[in-house]
Amino acid sequence: MPVDETISRLAAHCRAAQEGYRRAAELTLVEPELAHFFQEQAQTRALAAQALEDRLRASGGKLLAQPLLAPPTEGWSWPADSDETPEAVIASCHRGEERAVRAYEQAREALPEDWRWEVSEQYATMRSALAKLHTWLQGRESQPPRR
Repeated sequence: MPVDETISRLAAHCRAAQEGYRRAAELTLVEPELAHFFQEQAQTRALAAQALEDRLRASGGKLLAQPLLAPPTEGWSWPADSDETPEAVIASCHRGEERAVRAYEQAREALPEDWRWEVSEQYATMRSALAKLHTWLQGRESQPPRR
């Protein structure tokens, strides 16, 4: 897969995650610590997408519209209005983050060496968020207290 296509797909995953986390923050406003975590993740994904897009342009590449307009089918599924509990929102975010991590794993292997550091840094950040979500789902770390 050409670099332009790979990076466009990763940027699409980041934008989808940004929107998913933003939605999660809205759904958990009554849980300020949880909403704050989701807001931070949304911002992190926005910055990651922007970094990929800027680097691609700087290297003479061009973002492809198709992956950006139609996010990957193996991407985020936004928390739905029916996700009424913090647990349901966390589970939705966990599923989306798992898919994004898999996309990054595949991309890291396919990209040329000069892209691997940046993509690996973003991948590490995603893995950290995934681990946090996983510990909440497994009950190994208490979720932020309910008000």
